[in-house]
Amino acid sequence: MDPKSIDDEYVARAARGVGLGLAPSHVPGVVRYFQMIAGMADSVAGLPLDDTIEPAAIFTPCPAPTQD
Repeated sequence: MDPKSIDDEYVARAARGVGLGLAPSHVPGVVRYFQMIAGMADSVAGLPLDDTIEPAAIFTPCPAPTQD
């Protein structure tokens, strides 16, 4: 998805589609976040995968970084 195609209306429709009430003041932040995620997805989707690669049986996220 092109991040530029994500706007207030897209976010409002997506929220309605999943039954989520979204405060109007939250929409700009959600738009920015969706645009960021779409950009990341494009980067990942462009990576070539070998047909023999299988997904991990268990996903363990890394811990959030800390500031020391």
